Amino acid sequence: MKIVHHVFALLVFTAAATPALAGEDIPAVVRQALPQVDIQRVETSELASPLYTVVTAQGIFYLDGSGRYLFTGELYDLKTQENLTQATISARRRIAFNDLPLGDAILYKKGLRRLAIFVDPDCPYCRKLHQELGQLDATVYVFLYPLAELHPLAYRKSVSIWCSENRIAALDAALGGQVVPARDCEHPIDRTVTLGTRLGVRATPTIVLDDGRWIEGYRSAAELARLVGATPSGVPNTNR
Repeated sequence: MKIVHHVFALLVFTAAATPALAGEDIPAVVRQALPQVDIQRVETSELASPLYTVVTAQGIFYLDGSGRYLFTGELYDLKTQENLTQATISARRRIAFNDLPLGDAILYKKGLRRLAIFVDPDCPYCRKLHQELGQLDATVYVFLYPLAELHPLAYRKSVSIWCSENRIAALDAALGGQVVPARDCEHPIDRTVTLGTRLGVRATPTIVLDDGRWIEGYRSAAELARLVGATPSGVPNTNR
């Protein structure tokens, strides 16, 4: 369903931005931006321009110029490859980095810039992002944020990671798909879940930059470096 929303948003944005676009051209435009999408057909929608962005406490909505059609989804600019929905969210949702309870996070590595990441140990994109961190010259704080409804075992894994003698090694193992021995101790996982819920963390990974901007989802080391103002440098983790 999420992919359907993405494609719908793409088609609406393309139609509004380039009214002369022929129907037969649309599949090629969409495939260029989302090559993994299997396009079954293209249908014409009676949407008027302009397209309005409606920011609510429940999320971002889009309204066509006639006031008739309202839809949700992520809106992309195909020219710049920018996720406009996430840009809108990031511009409006900030938190002072120093207000984060960093003592409840794993200090994964040290560097010139700072970022914090909310991570579910069973999240596939968290595992993909984790592989990029070694290339980033930044101080990285990892908050263990299990999404129990999606990953029922993630809470216990998060506790075991925190309670391990070497939390960084345990985090590496868990996000590398390895088994972390079960452990128990006093831990901040419940506080982190409460924090994330209060802040509106909806997905993992969620990245908080030093300037308070929020980003949801996987980002490459090069993109993270650009966002935090650092340079990918292959800096190893020296905080073990």
